[in-house]
Order: sequence, then structure tokens, then C-alpha cells
Amino acid sequence: MQNLPGMAYRCRNDRQWTMEFVNDGCLELTGYRPEQLTNNADVAFAELIHPEDQEALWQAVQTALSAREPFQFHYRLLAAGGDTKQVWAQGRGVSDENGELLALEGFIIDVSARAAAESELQRRQHKLQTLSEASRRINAVLEIPVVLRTLVEVARELVDAESGAAAVVEDGELVFSEYNKTGEVFPIDYRFPRSYGVPGHVMEIQAPYRSQDAVNDPHVIPEIQQALGFKVLVDVPILGRDLELLGCFEMHDKHGGVPFDEEDVRLLQCLAASAATAIENAQILKQHAHAETRLARHGELVQLLRDVAMASNEAGSVDEAMQSCLEQVCRSTGFCIGHAYLPAFGKVVDLEPTSLWYLADPERHEPFRINTMETHFARGIGLPGRVWESGQPAWIEDVRVDENFLRAPVAQAVGIAAGYAFPVLERDQVVA
Repeated sequence: MQNLPGMAYRCRNDRQWTMEFVNDGCLELTGYRPEQLTNNADVAFAELIHPEDQEALWQAVQTALSAREPFQFHYRLLAAGGDTKQVWAQGRGVSDENGELLALEGFIIDVSARAAAESELQRRQHKLQTLSEASRRINAVLEIPVVLRTLVEVARELVDAESGAAAVVEDGELVFSEYNKTGEVFPIDYRFPRSYGVPGHVMEIQAPYRSQDAVNDPHVIPEIQQALGFKVLVDVPILGRDLELLGCFEMHDKHGGVPFDEEDVRLLQCLAASAATAIENAQILKQHAHAETRLARHGELVQLLRDVAMASNEAGSVDEAMQSCLEQVCRSTGFCIGHAYLPAFGKVVDLEPTSLWYLADPERHEPFRINTMETHFARGIGLPGRVWESGQPAWIEDVRVDENFLRAPVAQAVGIAAGYAFPVLERDQVVA
């Protein structure tokens, strides 16, 4: 019995589990010698059982004894050195010839290593499941802002971080537009060129970077650290298929105040791979959408040219053709006002208004029409004069700030914000 692993015992069926015999294995298991445990000399065995497990253990043994069955179970044991061990116990009741219970006999072994391995395995399986679910969530909606927001959410869960943010590369800079602080998302606007701050450093080395002391880290921008209030960080690059940097994400402060470790970095790198796929797919989808938009717009322009050509061919006069052209162009492009000017050759002024108009809202736009009919343009003056002089289309994004838009006060009063003009050419000469 002395050679058995763990501790062999014989004890009474009382609340103290009073030991009548224990072998030498008790010293390694409990930290107490046999004579210290026998008959509760220095300590009762019940005192070594974790308080949260004592009642469940007692009830389980009594149930097994009532059924005259052996018992086996796991519980936590408090060793003399202060360690908590996971143990597995097996035993049965010993009775006399009359069936009266005399004692309990069995053995107890330390299974802490196996329990820790099982716990670690379960933890790793949970992490893998979380990664798989995270990848699904990140790739569920192929819109880059949604991808970045979801990336930070799942990264916080994965490494137990309090806060974080994600960025994409725009014009050679890593641009952060949102910050997730303990689950609350608010806008930010931080831009990091190469070598500037931690993201700029990650852009340069294209590898993860950890800091256990953000306050004194030379790569951390003090103003940003103070504004966001983080103390430790990990920043991971998002690399595409050709190892091109697509972005990065940075997590701040683990719950409990512990630093980020190598396992956190490995998990976040796995997450970065999923994010890279989602970002690249989102970019491809966006490019396709832009291509489809351009194609559709090209088709609209082709149809507009056909309609204008057909209307011009069917018109009975030049004025009728130009009026039809105005209407077709305005309806196709969404402009609410259209007007034609003709050069007044031989006069001092070069362009004068005509009676050819398209007005989507005649009553509202009447003041602008009247003002226009009273205004003539020399070369280079006003929007029509610029087109007359250059022979090229011209665009005004905001008539309020264009010093060369003479009708700005009236335009603003009737709600006109922008303007566009184009020449009608005949043999490279502006004829309207």
C-alpha cells in the first residue's frame, strides 16, 4: 500500500473524515505526515477540503453508502503549503458481517496537471470557436467602416481588452475614425504617416508592436495617450495577400491591469488575416460598384447624345433645336435651370442672353431669369464669359464664394448653389 500513487486511507464516516490510517503518500499530496492526520492529531482531513466542496462531498458519499455502491469524485484540496490541488478520490464503505458500516477505505490522487491541461484545452477550443465566429462576423458585411468596427469589437472580446481602434491606409497614412472605449463607440480623427506614433512604427516594420508602459514609450504620442487614457497597448498590422499594408488595429488595456502577451498577439494576428480578407473583398466590391456606376452613367450619356441628335434633326429651326437640347440636358443631369447665350458679333459685349430657357420651377426662379436677361458678358467675365474665352466647359461649386459670378446675390436668394456651362463648337469656334 505504501507504493500506491497518491494517498491510501481508512477513515470514519464522520464530518471530520477522521483518519484511522494513511500511507506515506499523504505527505506529497497534503503536505502533512501520516501521524499529523491520523485521529486528527494536528489537523482534520475535512479542514483540507475546499469550503465550497465540503457539503457536496459529504452528500455524495452518504448517497453512495446508502446504495451500497463505491464512490468517486473530484474536489479541491488545500495543501499545507497553501496550494490548491485538484484531486480525484475513490473509495467504498467497509461493513462487518452484520452489515454495519465500520469505515471508509480508498485512495486519493493529485490530478491538478490533468485538470489544468483539460482547462487549457477547453480555453483554446473556446478561443478557436471565438476566432471562427469572429471571422464570420467580420466578413458578414463588406463595407470597410463596418469591417473595422466589428474587428475592434471581436478583438476586445478575444483578448479581454478594454478599448481599441482600427485604421485603413488612405493616401499613405493610417487613418483612425472611431474609438471603442469599454463598448462605447465615439468618433476620432487620428492620422499616422510612416514612422509617426505606434501605428506609423507598425507601418514601417509591418509587424506587431506591444508596449507595457505607454506613458513613457517613445513611439506613443503623448497627446493621444493622455486624451484616450490608455496605459498598455498592442498594435497589429493588417496585411493583404501580397503583404501590402491595408491597415492596423490597436488594443488598449486588458481587464485586470495585466499586459498583453505573446498569445494575445498570435490571436490578434489570426484576426488580422480575417480582416485583411474582408477589407480586400470590400475594396473589390467597391471597385465593381464604381465601375457599374460609371458604365451606367456612360449609358445615360450615350442615350442623351442620341436624344439630342434626334431632337435636333427633327427641329424646324436652330432655336427649336437649342431649346430641345436645353431640356434634354437638364432633365438628364438634374439641373433645375438651363439657358443659352449667343455671341453678339460686331457689338461691344460678346455674349447676350436669349429667350431659350429651361426652368424646373418657373415661379421660384423668375428673379434669376430677369437678372440674367439684363446681364451681358464680355470675354472672361462671369461663367458664360469664361467658357466663351477658353472654349472649355467650366464648373462653379459654390456661387457664393466665386468672385467672378456676377449674379451671386440673386442666385443665392432663389436657392442656386452651383453652376456649370459648356460651349457649343463649330470648327473649334464657340458659336453658343
